[in-house]
Amino acid sequence: SCVSFLFTCLLTNASSMTSRQKQQGRVLADAALFQASGDPFAKKDTFAHLSPQEQAFWASESAGSLDDKIKEMEKPLEMTTSVEVKLVGFSGDGQNQLNLGERDLGPYLEALKGDIQSHVLQGDQHTMPITTKFVFRVSTVAHHLTSAIQNAIHSAVDAVPQAQAPDDEDKDRVISYRVVDDILAEDFHKSELAYTIYLLNPVPAAHKYLYRWDGESSSWGAANLRVGGGHGCATPLWVARERYLWVDLTAGPASYGPHSSGAGVVLESTLPRPSLPQYNLPSSGKAPASGRLVADLVSLIRDACVHLLQPPQAHSNIRFHDHLTIQVIRIVDRQITNNPTGDEDIGLKVIQQELDTLRVGPQSISLTVKSVELGDCDFCAAALTRGVATTTSTVLWRPPGPKTPHPQDNHTEVFNPSFQARVHQFLDSREMHAALSSQGPLHLGLWAEAGLDPPPPVSSPGPLGIRRRTLPVYLFDLSFQDALLFDRHYQVVPFPDMVLAVRTQAGETLLDYKCGGEVVLLQPHSVTRPLLGGILQAVWGVAPTSFSWDAPSQVIRKNHLWDPTLTPYGPASTASQLSFVQRDAAVRNLITSQLNATVSAAAYLLRTFADFGRGEAPLTTQAATQFTARWHVLQHKLARATRTAAVHNFNVSMYFALSAAHEVGALADILHASAQEMHSTIQCFEEAKKPLELYVGVLLVIGLVVYFF
Repeated sequence: SCVSFLFTCLLTNASSMTSRQKQQGRVLADAALFQASGDPFAKKDTFAHLSPQEQAFWASESAGSLDDKIKEMEKPLEMTTSVEVKLVGFSGDGQNQLNLGERDLGPYLEALKGDIQSHVLQGDQHTMPITTKFVFRVSTVAHHLTSAIQNAIHSAVDAVPQAQAPDDEDKDRVISYRVVDDILAEDFHKSELAYTIYLLNPVPAAHKYLYRWDGESSSWGAANLRVGGGHGCATPLWVARERYLWVDLTAGPASYGPHSSGAGVVLESTLPRPSLPQYNLPSSGKAPASGRLVADLVSLIRDACVHLLQPPQAHSNIRFHDHLTIQVIRIVDRQITNNPTGDEDIGLKVIQQELDTLRVGPQSISLTVKSVELGDCDFCAAALTRGVATTTSTVLWRPPGPKTPHPQDNHTEVFNPSFQARVHQFLDSREMHAALSSQGPLHLGLWAEAGLDPPPPVSSPGPLGIRRRTLPVYLFDLSFQDALLFDRHYQVVPFPDMVLAVRTQAGETLLDYKCGGEVVLLQPHSVTRPLLGGILQAVWGVAPTSFSWDAPSQVIRKNHLWDPTLTPYGPASTASQLSFVQRDAAVRNLITSQLNATVSAAAYLLRTFADFGRGEAPLTTQAATQFTARWHVLQHKLARATRTAAVHNFNVSMYFALSAAHEVGALADILHASAQEMHSTIQCFEEAKKPLELYVGVLLVIGLVVYFF
């Protein structure tokens, strides 16, 4: 008995030591693979520099059959991201004295299918093998934080100057978003999770109110939009520079979105405001949680995840480059005198400042401008001429004549308005893109007349494997006094290989977009904000904030709820700053595109080799060992890339995403070498001779049958 007990203890200790040694070996092997400090862009094949013992560690475990590997590559990679939902004013200290907590929201969030698979919207629409899984944690804030927010809101609403207060008491007073954001920013810094969503339910103020970005500094460039003299649409929510957002369910109601036609309009019932009659909450006394209200709050959280935390990707032509140059070619139809580059007018410093926040490690992102006069550039004139198109529409027109006398003053004449069919000019973006693309007839000539060397092909690496890219931005800076837009609606149109922009000196132009009953006015001479958005979409594939992908219906959905915040997209905002939504999406798109390319290449490689029909049998023992080791390293790097991206460690994530390509290349070399040793053979054989006794027996049987029958 004692001997048996001692023997069991020895086996347990030996097993524990083996497990501990294996874990230590994994840590050492993992550390040997991570060389980001000296090689941030993964130019070197780290596996090739491992010691024989470290390489043997990665080959020590079985990797399964070839079919198992193919199935493994077909499974989507998973990023797990944590989201903290903080409730403000839901502990009986807010509107309707509503009581709501983790017990109420938790079951709904757990039942919510919150996994979002990365999807590409434009061009060849497809879903990428990368899924984001959200883990939610619900908490209520302390009473003193709720009180601080309520007091700040009430004081700001009461302090609105009488001159700025609306005449109609039913209209909203507009206050700065900073009233709430400054308080929540301090609280957010105490959070430990990746993202934080604040749901606010303060006690109503003496007047209805909404928030608005106050254009806090002129250093962010001139606004290209105007809404009743303010900076963008008034809104009940805000999306910050850092990774948090908040929604005030007491504010408003707000309304904004397309005016005459279009989806995603924000109405009074868009947000789950507890004061809405469908929730049947008592106006006094503590109100229990309403099942419908809780469900709508969870739907709001889900919408924030789809549009802000994991938005879709605009296009698939996204690759990481060590050196990225944004070359703006400014084509002007007048003499260039003062400020020949147009830096100040275009707002290059603003754009460069925001692009610098998107750098990965020591990546270089530069923005340069070259101005050329239209009269000195025949190819520029040809591109502009090719793009000009016309359309006819019926508008309320005040013609310059005939004039009719004013009925009350014979000496005063007024215009006689009438509906007339008018011809409008616009620029056809598709025509101009076809003419200016690298395969187009005007590309080389325009760059030569601008005094620039044409950019090299995107796929061609430079010396030492350095990846470079130059994105052309063609800005037509014209002195037209009439509005001239791309496709009748846009100042800037991005493509994966270029950005087209136009700027004129026309007056304010009405847009088919309203904010609280006021029409949004476009200022065609300001292009800073749309240029920033166009560059983001072309290079990093950042989709407009209002776009999302509906996986069950397989369609693109629009929701303008999140538009009036820090975003370069849409008519509801005038900010030229980027929120965490665009900054995270830009770098994450680079990583997911690289992972998608690696996984697709590995899956194609394995399927091609599987067509031989013999599994991994053609591999020699040494080749099979190398294949197993490389396979384990590939899986390890893919897992590290997704885990670090989920916690926003994008530099490390990009390193492993780039480094994983070395493993696919090595696997291809191993299989190619083995395939070279395979050859087809034809084996000939003679048919076996039948013995004489067999023929005699057959004849005897036949004879007996004939005799008796």
